[in-house]
Amino acid sequence: MIEKKILESFDKSKIYYEISRNDRNKDFLVFIHGIGVNHTMFKYERNHFIKKNFNVIVLDLRGHGLSENNKEKLTLKDFAKDLELILRKEKVKKVILVGHSMGGFIAIKFYSLFRKYVKSMVLVNSSYALTLRTVRYSFLPIGFLIGLLIYIKFRIFKHKYPKEIDFSQFKGQDMYITYLSLVSTNFNNFYGSFMAMINEDMGPILKKIHVPILIIEDEFDNIFKKLSYHFMHVSLPNSKIKLGQGEHDSVMQRPRDTVTYVSKFLRENY
Repeated sequence: MIEKKILESFDKSKIYYEISRNDRNKDFLVFIHGIGVNHTMFKYERNHFIKKNFNVIVLDLRGHGLSENNKEKLTLKDFAKDLELILRKEKVKKVILVGHSMGGFIAIKFYSLFRKYVKSMVLVNSSYALTLRTVRYSFLPIGFLIGLLIYIKFRIFKHKYPKEIDFSQFKGQDMYITYLSLVSTNFNNFYGSFMAMINEDMGPILKKIHVPILIIEDEFDNIFKKLSYHFMHVSLPNSKIKLGQGEHDSVMQRPRDTVTYVSKFLRENY
C-alpha cells in the first residue's frame, strides 16, 4: 500500500512524499529524483521494489512537483534536511539512497550530514560537483540555449507550469524530457537548484564515505564526463562502477536496467 503524505519542513515548506511499508525487517529504499522533474521519474523502479516486498520512499524535492519552497536561496543542505525530517517522522532507521543526477548530489550531502541513516548508496548519472571538470563541454551551449529560451518563456509569456507531470511515460524522448523538466518547475526553484549544485564541490567528502556504493555511468550520458565518474570511483573507498547503455535520463528511458543493477547491488551487499 502506498501512502501519500505531506511534511511541514523546517521553514514551513510543505514537502510531498509517498511511503510504502512492506517488511519491518528490511531497510528503506529512498529514491531521489533530479533537477526539474518529480518522484514519478522512479515510478517503474518504485513499483518493482514494492512488489518485491521492499519498503520504499519517493519524494518531490522542495520546489519540485507538489512540494513547496519558501527559501530564497537553495542549498543542498536544505534538500538533505527535508529528507531527514521525513525519516525522523516515519521512524526510519536505515536507508539505501538511490539518487539520479542532482539526486546523487543530495545523497552525498545527506551522508555528510546524517550518515547514521545511510546503509548504502546508488548514484545514477551523477557527480560530486557541477564544474568544467565534471560537465561535458558539448553540453554547455545546449544547456545555456535551452535555459535562455525557458527563461524568456517564463518572464515574458508568464508560463504556468504543470506540477503533476508523470515523467515515467516519456521513455526514449530525451529532449522532450529536458523541456518538460524545465517548464514543470518554477524558474526560481529550477535556477536555485542549479546554483545549489554549482556552489558546492563535494570532492573532499568522497573519501570519508565508507558505505557500499554503486555508481551507474551510462555510456551516452551527455552531461557528465567519464573523468568525473572515474574520479568518484577512485575517491569512494567502497564503490563499484557499472557502465549502462542508456542516456542521462536512463531511469525513465531504461528503467528495467536500473532495476537490474540495483537488485544485483542489493543481493551482493545484503
